[in-house]
Order: sequence, then C-alpha cells, then structure tokens
Amino acid sequence: MNTQYQQPRPSGRKKTGKVVIVLATVLVAAVAVTAAALTRSDISGRAVKATTPEDTAPPAKNVLVQKIESGPLNYGSTPAFDACAVLPRTGLARVGFPEDTINYRELTYLPTTVPATVSKVSELNPMTTCGYWINAKDADDAYVVLDIAQRPFNELRVRHRGDEERVSSGLKVSTRREGDQFFSEIGNEDSTFFARLDMGRITSDVNGVPAHQVFANLVDLAAAKLAKGPDSHSSYAFTGRYEGIPFACDVLTAELFTELTGKQDSGLVVTTETRAHEASRDYPGLGTLQAVEQECGRGSTDRYGNSDQSRTLRVKFETFRTEQQARDAHAWGCDPQNPAGAILGEPVPVDKPIGDGKPCVRPVGYLNYVFLVGRTEVSMMPNEAWAGADPDSFAREFAPTATTLADHVRRAF
Repeated sequence: MNTQYQQPRPSGRKKTGKVVIVLATVLVAAVAVTAAALTRSDISGRAVKATTPEDTAPPAKNVLVQKIESGPLNYGSTPAFDACAVLPRTGLARVGFPEDTINYRELTYLPTTVPATVSKVSELNPMTTCGYWINAKDADDAYVVLDIAQRPFNELRVRHRGDEERVSSGLKVSTRREGDQFFSEIGNEDSTFFARLDMGRITSDVNGVPAHQVFANLVDLAAAKLAKGPDSHSSYAFTGRYEGIPFACDVLTAELFTELTGKQDSGLVVTTETRAHEASRDYPGLGTLQAVEQECGRGSTDRYGNSDQSRTLRVKFETFRTEQQARDAHAWGCDPQNPAGAILGEPVPVDKPIGDGKPCVRPVGYLNYVFLVGRTEVSMMPNEAWAGADPDSFAREFAPTATTLADHVRRAF
C-alpha cells in the first residue's frame, strides 16, 4: 500500500517547539523504516530476510544430546551391545572430560531390533563402535574410541598384546602405550565378545588426573559395563531451536534404504563426524552461518563380502537456523562460478527440479547429489560401484532416487 504525506495547511498560528520535535520524530521514523526495508534486499535486488539477534547468536552447545535407554536391542535372537551405552558421554565426563568439549567421532550400532541377516564377519568390522572427539588441554583433536565385536555377527580371534595385563570386573585386560596413544583389549578367551578401547593425543593431565590413569579409569568403566552384558542402548535427539529435527539414522530407515537401493539392509547404521554442537561456517559473500550437521550410512547384507554388487548409501543433513540461510548456502554451494569449487568439487547443475532449490552434483572424492528441503540441505552419497564416477550420468540416472529421498525428508523434517 502506498502512503502519501500531505504538507500541513498553514493555521495562522506560530509554530511551537513541540511541533518541530514531532516533525523531526516523523522524519527519523521514516528513515528508519527505509533502512529496515533496505536490509531486506541486497544491491542486486535479491530478496534477503532481515536478520534477528537469534539468527546471529553464537553457535549453541550440546544441541544433539545422547540418551541411554534401558534394555538391549537384538540382532536376531541375540541381545547386542551398543558401544555408546557402554561408554556414554556422561562416562567420559565422570573421568574428567568436560562434556561440552566432546563431539561424536563415529558411531556404529543397531537403531532397532532386526533379524540377523549377516554373520561370520571379521572383528575388523565390529558389531558396534563409539568414538568421541575431545577438545583436551594439549590437543583439540584428541579422541576416545570403543569397538566391540560380538558373536554371531563377528568371528572372534581374541588376542592380548600389551605391556600390562590385569583383570577388571572379571575380564582380562591388556594395555599398552605408544607416545600419546593408549590401547587396550578387553575380554576373556571364552567371552562371546571382544572389545578394544583406544585413547589418543592426550599426554597431559585431565582435570588434575594423569593421562595414563584417566585411560585406566575409562577401561575400568567399560569393563564394568561389558561384564554385565548388553543391558542398554543409545539414541539421539536435538534440542533448543532444533528440537523436533529428526536424527539422521531415524530418517534413513532400513525400509527406506531398501526402497532407494533395491537391496536388503544389514541392520547396522554408521555415522561419522556428527557434531554435538552447532557448527559455524564462513560463506564468502554471505557471512558466517550456523547449522547442525549430521549423517547416516547403511549397507546391504552383502557389503562385508566385498561384493561388487553390494550397495552402501550415506545421507548428510545440514539444517540451518532459517530457510533463507539454507537457500543462500545451497545456492552458494551449487553455483558453478563459486571459486571454492576446487575444494568442494566443481558443482554440476541438475535440470530436474528436486526439493526447494536447484539441485546439483558435487564430486568430492565421491559423488554427492545435493538438494534443498526447507531449511535442510541434503547430500546423497551412494558407493562408487553403484553410482559410477561420471557426474553427468549420475545426475541424470539418480534423479528419481534423489526425488524419493526428498519426499521422505520433507515428511520427516
């Protein structure tokens, strides 16, 4: 609606100071309105949503929380260990690591009870894994990782190789140290499981406790839980402004994996480099944007046999604070003129509309099908044996798969 301001008619009375103040106030307000309107478009005329203090607030901590729930999940008829339930974030906090410095490094686990579709796999592919990145006093990439191999999924070859052997909670423990790396193996020869706990890049004390003692405390904590057998499992949920956003492995279900790949799912999910905290990233020309990043991967039942016919699929979700930020970041990443293409993989535009923005394919060592749904950018990453290596063919042939995934993401988010 257009608003016209009319000049006041002369009243024949002398202007007072109050009138001048009122007119000045109107002019200041008008300038403020004009300035506010200008913040809604950049110099190119592109619409830009005005920012709010919430949009520009510092990255939030612990937006992805870990929950430990009682009761194990079963692989077939066998109760399965969940490594993160054996060694949760709260457990690391108990030995001195501040919980708000811990990010999720890698997770392998059962998200739900499933049939035992895979058996006789080497312990090099453990039934479950739980790893954390730790911002320690002497390193911001310190880590703790627990692997648990378990029958009938794994073939166990228990071997103890270490400088020190002891018993913890009735289980044989072998440990060794190499510089700033600590290694342990936990389990008896007749155990139905075999665990390995590693800690790296920590040499100084943790909250006043020497590093070697911290590692011994972690081993004892894990051994005590292992000795009880599988009795709990982990789950993950977002909080704060991201409350209600689903966890990636709750979106990429076994049923969806089969629908997308045409293969039966193994039951296990794998996720790596999933932050517990909100990420902050600089986008040249856009500024700094915050988002939560998460990913999930599944594989077919024949993946452990190194079959060329096996299929794996990883899906990454990056959810921004606002839909406008997501649109700007997606357009930036899919822009063929983006100078960062040499690092991100030069984007290949996709003509078929998918989701809420123009999709693209980015080859970053592997092919990524990238599209936008609401305030979430999605990257779909099949294994090369399935997807091939040509970006143009991938863009064309996997468009229906990306469209199906986009529909599921829209319903989930």
